[in-house]
Amino acid sequence: MPRKKVETTTLPYSYLTELPQELLNDYLGDEARTQSKQDKDVRDDLAVINDVFMYMRYAFGNQDCNLSYVNAFTMIAKHAPAALADLPELLNISRTTITRLVAYLGEGSTDGGKAISGLNYVITSEDPLDTRRKLVSLTVAGELVSRNVSRLMRGEVTFEQLKLEQQEHALAASKRPPK
Repeated sequence: MPRKKVETTTLPYSYLTELPQELLNDYLGDEARTQSKQDKDVRDDLAVINDVFMYMRYAFGNQDCNLSYVNAFTMIAKHAPAALADLPELLNISRTTITRLVAYLGEGSTDGGKAISGLNYVITSEDPLDTRRKLVSLTVAGELVSRNVSRLMRGEVTFEQLKLEQQEHALAASKRPPK
């Protein structure tokens, strides 16, 4: 005798999130409270990561923010002053690529006769102990970006708050009389 097909209804996840929290806690018990806290922690972490990425995109001029630039910037900030020759190994990229990334993060370069403006977040200099080596470190503007990323990571500020802060500073600076 063939079995009857029983139709089941699955509720969308949104249905569970719309239930009163007390009802969920009563139904699911302590496990729900623990899972709910873990979910909130994950959402909070994702919000911080999103804020950091949005800020880096903003700091890089609201253009397509290539993660290789962000990765290079954070590695230089972490190891500053970093030896230019050591960066390819740290970032697992070629020397040509790191040269291009540092040029973009720094003063810019000419690529095939075409001028590429830089962000002026890093600067290269000779190593005082070995003039053959180049060191990469953060400029004042790069230090500011690094400090702001740290503030975001610690949850002291959100991207929107940081953006407003910077706009207020820019407005105040534009109102100062020239020296």
